[in-house]
Amino acid sequence: EPPDWTQVDQAITRSGEYDWVIFTSANGVRFVRQRLARIGRDVRVFGNAKIAAIGDATAQAVRDELCLHVELCPERFVAEALADALASRGQIAGKRFLLLRADIARPILRERLEQAGAAEVRDVAIYQTRPARSLPSPLLQALAQRQVHWITFSSSSTVRSFVELLGRDYLSLLAGVKIASIGPITTSTIQELGLTPTVQAEQFNIAGLVQAMCNHR
Repeated sequence: EPPDWTQVDQAITRSGEYDWVIFTSANGVRFVRQRLARIGRDVRVFGNAKIAAIGDATAQAVRDELCLHVELCPERFVAEALADALASRGQIAGKRFLLLRADIARPILRERLEQAGAAEVRDVAIYQTRPARSLPSPLLQALAQRQVHWITFSSSSTVRSFVELLGRDYLSLLAGVKIASIGPITTSTIQELGLTPTVQAEQFNIAGLVQAMCNHR
C-alpha cells in the first residue's frame, strides 16, 4: 500500500472531473473499490468520465468490481496500444486523463498522452508492488537438480525479481529450462538479462500464456 493514501483518495474522489480514467491492472481496480468503501464513497465519483482498461482481465475487473462500462480496451494488452487507440479516436488532444496504476508501471502511457497534447495527465500510483525476499528452498533444489521444465513470467518486474533472487549463477541454474513470456515487454526484459524465451503469448494474458505453452512442440 502507499505510505499515504491522501493523494490516492483525492484523485479517486475527483475522477469525475476527467475525460478518461485509465486502469492498467485488475489489482488497481480492486484497490479503488476498497478505497471507495473506506472513505464512504461509491462509483458515482466517476461521473461522466469514460473508462479505459489495459487487458481483458482489467476490463472484467472494472465491470465486476465497480459495475462500470469500459469504453475502450485495446486488443493488444500494452500501454502503447491504448495510446494508439485513443489517438485513432481523436481522444487525446485537449483531454484530461487520470491514470490509476501500480508504482512500478512504465511511464510510456503518460509520456505518449502528454506528447499528443493532452490537457492534463494525472498519474497516480494506487498500490505498491513488493518483490519476494527469498525463493523457497524446494524450488532452488528443484532447479539445481534440473527438475523444473517451465518457468512462466507475467511481467518484467517478476523477471528482474526472480533473477535477482537466484543470484549471479542464474544463467546456469536456468540452463535448459523452457521460459514462457506473457508479452513483448516481458520478452524484452528476459532477453536483456541474457535469457531466451521459448514461447511468447499471442494474447497477452494468463490464458494466452498457458495456450502458448500448450501449443509448444
